[in-house]
Amino acid sequence: MISFKYPIRHAAVVAVVAAVALSGCSPKRAGEVLARVGDTVITTDDFKHEMQWRLDHHRPLPEKSALLEEMVAHELALQKVRARGLEKNFDVQRNYQEMLVGELRDRELAPKLASVKVSPEEIQDAYARDIAKYTIPAKIRLAVIYIKADRKMTTQQKGEAETKMAAAVAAAKSLKDFSHGFGSIAMDYSEDQASRYRGGDIGWLDDGAPAFRWPKEVVEAGFALQQTGDITPIIRASNGLFLVMKTDSRDKSVIPLANVSISIQRRLLAQKKRQVEQDFSKELRASAPVQTDAIALLQIDYPTTKVAQVEEKLPPALPRSQ
Repeated sequence: MISFKYPIRHAAVVAVVAAVALSGCSPKRAGEVLARVGDTVITTDDFKHEMQWRLDHHRPLPEKSALLEEMVAHELALQKVRARGLEKNFDVQRNYQEMLVGELRDRELAPKLASVKVSPEEIQDAYARDIAKYTIPAKIRLAVIYIKADRKMTTQQKGEAETKMAAAVAAAKSLKDFSHGFGSIAMDYSEDQASRYRGGDIGWLDDGAPAFRWPKEVVEAGFALQQTGDITPIIRASNGLFLVMKTDSRDKSVIPLANVSISIQRRLLAQKKRQVEQDFSKELRASAPVQTDAIALLQIDYPTTKVAQVEEKLPPALPRSQ
């Protein structure tokens, strides 16, 4: 998409140069001569147009003689610009062009952007289309006791792990309060350092989301538990033995449309405006034939970075002490 953003520098000079350019391409208005400035005349029609322009743009309107003096001063500045060739300066021309392009955007693009609207029906359709994005999955909170047991262990070590887990199961069955998960039992038996001092609590898990730290069978067994406080049988995974307790759960829910309608409206509005700008750029592209020379472009030396860097000038080094 064509971008028209460009910093306007030296706005006063550019405005004067713009006046020079425009004065050179439009015929002088008729009317009685009010003033002569060199070879240029200021007529009554010029004066009336200046007066009306100021009224239309809410600019200060001084007394007649003061306004005429301002017009004379303006014409003198224009003549100085022409005499010094400022209208041919690249920076000034570039900024003047951007002013014109900005005026084009203000006249033709800005009204189109201002007319863009998003209807309630469009918001409703977008909400229904993206309902998955506004759906909060069911969650479950689990507590875990973990005892290491893998294929590298000896038979005796595996037996010791089984005995330790059996003791943990027996202790867990005697629990009356499940608000702290396995409580001190996790501290006594679990070998998972991240959770053993929190009653084995491993936090909330989303239904269907991967839980990379925990074996799949452990998570699936946890979601299969029905009631808070339910405990699985011993789960034998590739990396050890697990005992899992369900400590809390939340059902799947959907964020109401009323809570997200403003954000949806903003998103749709931004999308529509981008489309309007793209269409505007396409119209410009189609307004005249365009040919580019890729080979000539390749032959131009160009900075390797995306933005040309201005070389930083370092201050001179301090003199060395003798």
